[in-house]
Amino acid sequence: MRRLFPIVIAGLFATFVACGESPGNENDIGDVGEDTFDDTDSQQPPKDSDDTDTKDSGDTPQEAEVTDDDPGQDDHEPPNPCVDPDGDGYGPECEAGPDCAPDDPLRFRLINLYVDADYDGHGTGDPQELCIGADVPPGWSTSGDDCDDNNPLVYPEAPEIADDDLANGCTGEDLKASTASGIFVSSLGREDGDGTREDPVKSITTAIQKAKAAQLRDIFVAGGEYHESLVVMHDIAIHGGYDPERNWDLGKEGTTDLVSTGPVAIRVMESSLVLNRIYVDGYHSSGGPSEHTTASGVIIEEGKATIVESHILGCGITTTVPDNREVSCKGLWAINSEVGVFYTDISAGSLSIKEDSVIGPVERNSNLTAVVAEQSKVLIRGLILNSHSTIEIKKSAGPIKAESTARYLDVSGGEVKLVNAWTGGTVRILADEVDAQDDDLQLDLVALGRGITISDQGKVYLINCQISSVQSEVESNTSITSANPIEASISQSAVSNAVTVSNGNLVSLNSYIKGKICSTELQHDVLPDGSNVSEANLVTQQALDVGQEGTALVANTLFDLEWDNTDDKSNLIRLLPGASLYMTHDVFWGRDGDFCRVNDGTSCIVQKSDADFSKCTAEAGCLQIEDVVEADPKYVSFPTKVEDDSPLLDKGIDPAELGFNLFKDFFERDRPKGAAYDIGHIEFE
Repeated sequence: MRRLFPIVIAGLFATFVACGESPGNENDIGDVGEDTFDDTDSQQPPKDSDDTDTKDSGDTPQEAEVTDDDPGQDDHEPPNPCVDPDGDGYGPECEAGPDCAPDDPLRFRLINLYVDADYDGHGTGDPQELCIGADVPPGWSTSGDDCDDNNPLVYPEAPEIADDDLANGCTGEDLKASTASGIFVSSLGREDGDGTREDPVKSITTAIQKAKAAQLRDIFVAGGEYHESLVVMHDIAIHGGYDPERNWDLGKEGTTDLVSTGPVAIRVMESSLVLNRIYVDGYHSSGGPSEHTTASGVIIEEGKATIVESHILGCGITTTVPDNREVSCKGLWAINSEVGVFYTDISAGSLSIKEDSVIGPVERNSNLTAVVAEQSKVLIRGLILNSHSTIEIKKSAGPIKAESTARYLDVSGGEVKLVNAWTGGTVRILADEVDAQDDDLQLDLVALGRGITISDQGKVYLINCQISSVQSEVESNTSITSANPIEASISQSAVSNAVTVSNGNLVSLNSYIKGKICSTELQHDVLPDGSNVSEANLVTQQALDVGQEGTALVANTLFDLEWDNTDDKSNLIRLLPGASLYMTHDVFWGRDGDFCRVNDGTSCIVQKSDADFSKCTAEAGCLQIEDVVEADPKYVSFPTKVEDDSPLLDKGIDPAELGFNLFKDFFERDRPKGAAYDIGHIEFE
């Protein structure tokens, strides 16, 4: 058995546990019933106003006075024999046990683990003894029973995925629609059909009911469109893409499309779902007031789901809003659930609020998120996440306020692993030909491109990913009809953050994190003489934003901003006081200037022109780790070839030393030790 002592990465996930009350669930599932989960009240311990224990201000904890009337007794507590130089509670004579890394507070226990190259929770090979923190790092498992460690869909007792030429559960043969027992569905079938291959039913809803009655799990659906919304309350697997004319073999053309007829296309409650080769098309509305203002593609509540080679779209809404209600869409929403998503594109959808000739006050809000994970465990491999949101207000007058937010991933508690993921999206606000009302013009427009957000002690791992922020744009122009002087207050904000860690943990390994372009534009009509105009425009980009209770660890990661504007608030990385940033091994950035700043504007890493560029300062909230390197300025344009002395060359790091297993690159190709390597989707040869 080989003993490994991975660097700080392996232990980072160990010890960050929040104290206090978790925030309530602010998300609204939609127009499908009352919230399933109530906030849990936490009681604060009562303040003991009658406490009679006293302690002199100069006493140490060991010297606290003891109310003992016997002067013959020693009032001092016995010394603590624990020797704990790194303060993690482990060490010689410590109650928690010995410390395998006495100088590293993030690693303290030895454990036998197996290599888990496909991140499915099951490993192979001989056990290796690692020094880690509380959590098992990605790429390792306590179980060594995987029968195929190159495929995350194959492990003991894995759900069977029909017609994938694999025995997913490690035993038996591939499940095939042409021979398997199940319920069969065709858009050309009969609603009162038997559900057999020869007599399929017409709807998936009917198939679910028949499967429950017959105690069957698998439903096989022919290609075509099915206009319905599904509620799943028992374990089922829905496999799509079949051709009944070819003995229920996979069809060469056509997909199985589930077109939602309600605000939620698929809702799973306390059950397990396999979704295989299904195109989920969420709620659609075009023109006029939308019947529903909240929509979701798939919701998993207190359940499990495996989603393979599918597509999920949260909504496609173009609407007007009669009041100030927020319009929101989610692609996939996991609540207290365990979800695996493989080779599937997930989109929050396209949401457009369009108002014309409205008299204020006008307030419009929209919120799109591709994936929401609340207290859930989610593995996402090989997919694209995107969100697109627009608010347009034309030829309107009076106070106008609009805020639009778009995200790829919102994590509140729990754990999400993104492997080989790609993102893209836009958020845009347009106020066109707006006029004053009673000689007063007020515009407050905010476009928030949030990318990935982490809160409530959530954990996100980015492995071989390309994560870009949501591109944010705000544009307005005025068309004043009054001849009187105008009092105008105009505020425009465009914010674009790739990753925001407000309260939780981010780990980025072998990934590319990029802040996309954001902009504001204001065009004035000619204002009457004597008009008073107050303007405020904020354009902010961050590749990474770490809050006071946030922690980020980056290794083999490239940071970049698409547009190097002059706004001092735009940086590759911003740290709030109390934030922790760990950098180890190769970290690159693709623009001149400060690598990161704290909120008061001071640099937490010196500029690239300085010879000693790699030192983070503890005062700035940046924890110093050795072997941090930067790309040479001549490599800012991200070359595809590197020279022998370039810091872009792999230093021959054994992936096991990182506490991870980086045997594959972004394109699922082998990445041998000692070779040049890729960062995200960028090829280095």
